[in-house]
Amino acid sequence: FLSERRFFSSGLLVFLGRKTYRLPYMSAKRHKVSEEDAIGDLHVLGSVVFDLLFSPKSLPTPGMTVLSKNVKKAAGGKGANQAYAAGKALSSSSPSSVSFFGCVGEDEFGEKSLDSLKSVGVNTDNVHVRKEEATAMASVVIDEKGENQICVGSSANNLVNAKEWIEIVEKHEQKPVALLLQMEIPPSEVFEAIRYCSENDIISILNAAPADEPIPTETLEMLNILIVNEHEVLQVRDSVLREGYSMAVPRIYSDGHNDDAELSTDVVAQDARAVAHQLARSFELVVIVTLGEEGCAAVLPVRPTDNDAPSGEESDAIDTIYSSALKNLKDGEKIVSAVGAGDAFVGAFCSYLIEGKDMHTCLRAASACGTLACLSNGAREGVPTRQDLDERMQDVELLGVWGKQGISKEALQRPAVDWCRLKK
Repeated sequence: FLSERRFFSSGLLVFLGRKTYRLPYMSAKRHKVSEEDAIGDLHVLGSVVFDLLFSPKSLPTPGMTVLSKNVKKAAGGKGANQAYAAGKALSSSSPSSVSFFGCVGEDEFGEKSLDSLKSVGVNTDNVHVRKEEATAMASVVIDEKGENQICVGSSANNLVNAKEWIEIVEKHEQKPVALLLQMEIPPSEVFEAIRYCSENDIISILNAAPADEPIPTETLEMLNILIVNEHEVLQVRDSVLREGYSMAVPRIYSDGHNDDAELSTDVVAQDARAVAHQLARSFELVVIVTLGEEGCAAVLPVRPTDNDAPSGEESDAIDTIYSSALKNLKDGEKIVSAVGAGDAFVGAFCSYLIEGKDMHTCLRAASACGTLACLSNGAREGVPTRQDLDERMQDVELLGVWGKQGISKEALQRPAVDWCRLKK
């Protein structure tokens, strides 16, 4: 067993005393799969948006007009961007595949958007071309500091529906391993797709971005993996509280040397990591919070092997893996724009997940991909190839918090999907 204060070199996992949040336990069935069954297809049900990119010196404030020396055009949309990153991150020898499901208009922007996905091997055969609506478009404004403003005209994205995806899945004997969703299509369709996944043993992954719309607690109870940034995780928590759902204030074991102390309500309200622990324990789902240049935190409420279940004072504890952003940028590399970082992170994570990789490999690849995507303007220009990812991800540092009782090497080597649970 690997336990607290055991260190490993070369960017491998570091194990320290557990930081534990005590919250009510919710029982659920473990999603236990073989390594072979963990390998399969990724479906992405989401948005297609054609981006118009502007680069003024500073972002406009309300009522202000700013000038950009030029304008660039690029295929985008959170759903399509994540499918693109996932497709590009797949190994050329992998039996897995990425398929995109969505809607575009009967126009040149829709055609260019689909061509971009096809260029990295994403299957677009089931994207619907709608005559009654134009392809969605976005104004993306990025200033000299790399900060951005985005406004999206949804158009054809409003016609994306879960029923059409379900009908296609039902026609095939083998279902996908996972479905990836975002919040740029009608929320009701996202929630319906998650319900179908929970009833058909498909891992559901939701990148709750944008997080303006509330996510029902019923949906969170069926969801397997939630990926959010440090602002979105607070918005998801707030929507849960508005629904009247009772969430406990977590208690934390600091480092094994101090008495455990209850975190104040004010700290929990503002700390993205504490809120992630609340959501993970309350709904028994994996919560991954991206933290910008600090990397990410993956909160894991269940373990992939039965014999690793913590006991005693840690019986209600939660594991956490902290991942840094990519370290050691090469000469000439610099952060240009964070506009595509989140989508690149999510796409790479899902790509490695459907290949049956373990959780820390998925997180390391995702963090590397998110950082490398920041080296170029636009959502896709900086997305690295699989070869680049496999090389550069070694410069991502991980820290695993497993508690005094530790965790077995067997558990750490299990496919990432084994950290999920079936939601019936």
